[in-house]
Amino acid sequence: MTVQTVTVSVPGLVVTNPGTAAYLTATVGTVTTPDPGPLPAQHCFVFKIRLTAGYGIVAAQFDNWGWYSWKLLHATNAIDLTTTGDGEGAAATSIPVAVPTSTSDRLLAVAVTLDDAGTRRHTSWHHDGSAFAEFATVTGPELGVHDSPDVVRIGAWGGVPGADNFPGRIYSVELRSGLDPNAGTVLWRFDANDWPGSGTSYVDPRGRTWTLTSAAAITPQVSAVVTTRPVATLTVAIP
Repeated sequence: MTVQTVTVSVPGLVVTNPGTAAYLTATVGTVTTPDPGPLPAQHCFVFKIRLTAGYGIVAAQFDNWGWYSWKLLHATNAIDLTTTGDGEGAAATSIPVAVPTSTSDRLLAVAVTLDDAGTRRHTSWHHDGSAFAEFATVTGPELGVHDSPDVVRIGAWGGVPGADNFPGRIYSVELRSGLDPNAGTVLWRFDANDWPGSGTSYVDPRGRTWTLTSAAAITPQVSAVVTTRPVATLTVAIP
């Protein structure tokens, strides 16, 4: 009698490498896009980041004196959106709003009402793994927002090499109309996964052009590796 061993793989996938999303390292380089227009009266910044330490700029339209408009800064436990009404910083509104303390990957948002009966209202949101949840609301003075023709820069402000470069990973940043991070219209979005893998200029799927100061600033995404695993070995006796 001949005995043959047959290995059978039954349906079932095993993730041997979960992969990683692409991200921008702003201490290596930043990325810009042309002026998208003024901030809406009600808007919401939504961004996914990993902050390693300290604080830094997530995004800003704040490159050139006289054209200053806004800058979005994040620390381990706060989001601070600073705006100027005169383009030079003299009429500035800086309103920090708390978020949960963390140095791991996180999805955050800040919803802003520019003029609520003469005051500015900021509400922070954080994603708890299943949905966005409101965390805190603060108010402050309303001094206006200069409509700058400058670029939007991700990862720093003040041009190249930039100031307050974000010390960590920036996966994505977007601006939405309205106050709900799940709703409204996406007015622009930087997503490191949109970078084609080479070059310093590209057009994203929404038709907006982005320009990197260095191609080395983006670490490309690594796709997940999924394999099948033999889960049963059958010994079949063949006469």
